[in-house]
Amino acid sequence: MAQDSSPGSPASSSFLRVLRRRLWLIALCALLVPAAVVAYSLAQTKEYRASATLLAQQSGPSSLLSGTSSQVSSTDQDRQAATDLSLAALPVVAARTASRLGIAPGDVASRVALAPVGTSDLTTVSATDTSPVVAATLANAYADELVRLRRASAIDDVHQAQAAVDARLSAINGRLAVLQRIRHRGPRRVRSQHAAEGRALAGERDQLLQRQGDLGSLASATTGNVELAQRADAPSTPISPKPRRNGLIGLGLGVVLGIALALLFEMLDRRLHDPAELGQLVDLPVLGAIPRSRALAEPPGLAGLPVAESQAFHMLRTSLRYYNDNRDLGSVLITSAGPRDGKTTVAWNLAAVSARAGERVLLLEADLRQPSLADRCRVETDRGVTDVLRGTASFAEVVNEVVVAGQRNGSSAPCTLDVIVAGTGNDGIAGLIESPGMDHLIRLAQELYDLVVIDTPPMSVVPDAIPLMTKVGGVIVVTRLGRTTRDAVSFLTSQLGHIGAPALGTVVNGITRQDGYYGAMYGGAARPRAGEAPEPSLAHH
Repeated sequence: MAQDSSPGSPASSSFLRVLRRRLWLIALCALLVPAAVVAYSLAQTKEYRASATLLAQQSGPSSLLSGTSSQVSSTDQDRQAATDLSLAALPVVAARTASRLGIAPGDVASRVALAPVGTSDLTTVSATDTSPVVAATLANAYADELVRLRRASAIDDVHQAQAAVDARLSAINGRLAVLQRIRHRGPRRVRSQHAAEGRALAGERDQLLQRQGDLGSLASATTGNVELAQRADAPSTPISPKPRRNGLIGLGLGVVLGIALALLFEMLDRRLHDPAELGQLVDLPVLGAIPRSRALAEPPGLAGLPVAESQAFHMLRTSLRYYNDNRDLGSVLITSAGPRDGKTTVAWNLAAVSARAGERVLLLEADLRQPSLADRCRVETDRGVTDVLRGTASFAEVVNEVVVAGQRNGSSAPCTLDVIVAGTGNDGIAGLIESPGMDHLIRLAQELYDLVVIDTPPMSVVPDAIPLMTKVGGVIVVTRLGRTTRDAVSFLTSQLGHIGAPALGTVVNGITRQDGYYGAMYGGAARPRAGEAPEPSLAHH
């Protein structure tokens, strides 16, 4: 079945998103291409074109010789016009013009063009040169030489006609002389027969004498059926280059090139740019959409997040509660396809909004190779998970109470959550994660808290998260638009399927207002204006 590309269809919407995402490339091409075309045009030498106009006549001396009418059919006129145009383009005209101006015949042929004016008897002689005066001079010289050549050719035709008339007159006069002698000396019957012939020859002689006179007049007045109707004037504006026209053409080409490059880059780019692409790669629901925000990159503090960012994590928590309404999750493992996808940010803020909703929450750092929670949460102790697993500290000794923004529901006391950081030492990390002690730690945490949020390393970096996935209530995969690749997401979800992990869904990080999920996932919440109270969070409902 053909893919629907009508306006509003998924295909057209995806195409528009691609164009919007690569708008910088299209704008760059739309700027650089016409700029380059205009710069190239301005660097070219200016050329001017001057045009002279010739008028062709459709009668000639042949009609005087043959005695036919000067009226010709439209077919004959078209044939004559084509013949005149061909004759005008003969090399002899260019050679005569070149000789007159002192230039090479090839230069004349390359710079002069002939063209009929519609269906009329007019023909334009156009000459092109870098000098407007030279262009006009060349056009007029070519037209003059053409008129002269045609006049000389017409005069030759008249002279040939005169010679034919003279020869015929000479033959008639000779025959009349013979008949005159026969009339005086011959028998009566013969004289009678030749008298009629003489009268006919005398009549023909009179016609030829009249025609001889007409041809004589024509020889002095003929123009060769071509005359110069209008001389060429020096043009004031060049015909090339045309920077404005070329710039507009370059603009169109630049836009087309930009769109083509945008589609090509989109095909070659393996990164996720659209939340809808996740649905084509994995069979998991999108649980939350996190906006791209500088506030999320900062360490957590008492001030909390702006409204839009806070609502995004409230929506994530709500999605988890209603999606898993039939069972108690107890613990959630947060992982990602690659580094810097924002999994730790998601883990912290999910734990924070759950704590503000009145739940007892523990944030457990299982990213033992690249720990960051101690600095992020401003925890002063370094002891944590590894110390418990090695038996150098108890569970209670590594729990750190961290104040989060806001107040716990139904209480005036500050809202807090417990955090266990990675701990000291990084020897034998893989063995510690797979040890029975880690199983006991997770079970103990699930017994003591309503929700345990476990932050793990990216799957594409180390496999530390895999042994923990079957020990938690659910797994959340964090992806970041513009960073996470399709291959990494496919590999991660394939791993989840192989080990039978309880995958809950995905969280899309880095959403912008231009993405369709921005308003759909958290109502397009905006920052409160100055003087306005912030909107109540979902935890207060």
